[in-house]
Amino acid sequence: MPRFILLPATGSVVDVPVFATALEAARLFGSHMAFLHVRPDVRQDIASLAAGDMGLGARVDSTMAVMEQQADAREHAAEAAWRAFCGREGIPLVEEPCDQGVTAEWM
Repeated sequence: MPRFILLPATGSVVDVPVFATALEAARLFGSHMAFLHVRPDVRQDIASLAAGDMGLGARVDSTMAVMEQQADAREHAAEAAWRAFCGREGIPLVEEPCDQGVTAEWM
């Protein structure tokens, strides 16, 4: 059974150095790399804000739309960075760990 490395995929500029460092460890041990992107629950975040600020009501829809767009952009950037990194490094994309050396999946 291959070793498993779980690493964050945030959609920010820090992703590539984090990916590269994790790849060095993965190559040493023939590990499977699971790239995890956690998307915020915008509706829950807005509900929390609205509960604390009664004057927020009129701005909720526009604020939620902006937050959703930002979450979409981060998610797309994270996935694009992951795909580009794996393609550049020749890392096979698989759905679950296997004994093929270094492999990767998106979560």
